[in-house]
Amino acid sequence: MADGIVFLAVAGFAAGLGVAMPLGAIGVLIVREGMLGGHRRGLAAASGVATVDTLYCLGALLTGAALAPVVASWGDAPRYLSGLVIVGLGCHQLVTLRRAPARPAGTAPTPPSPVPVGAPRKPPVPGGSAPAGDVRPGPPPDRSTSASCCSPRSTR
Repeated sequence: MADGIVFLAVAGFAAGLGVAMPLGAIGVLIVREGMLGGHRRGLAAASGVATVDTLYCLGALLTGAALAPVVASWGDAPRYLSGLVIVGLGCHQLVTLRRAPARPAGTAPTPPSPVPVGAPRKPPVPGGSAPAGDVRPGPPPDRSTSASCCSPRSTR
């Protein structure tokens, strides 16, 4: 009997490690904190994340336990509604996939524009060319206060 419990405990521990081992964004931040700040800061960051995860788990457990009898009293309606939502999301994905423009084979997708739509544009550099699509003139260069190496006022 005791051997079975020890086996189940070890198996549960191994399964927990298997779930917890893949590094996500938070795991990478913890590793970075430990590398830059030392073992104490890494341990503190990992302890903080574990504490918050435990509190989230406890909140979900208590909320689920409180809401389970209410949802169970609704009968099969939540089951069918959630199934319809999943089927609707799948149909939406299929329609979106079919509407996507086809690219020729071997071509990379175009990167997004570095300037978000509606963002104010920077004025063009004096003497340079304006960015594509920018028709507003930039401020005229102020040549009265600064002398460059190529201007007629240069003292060199």
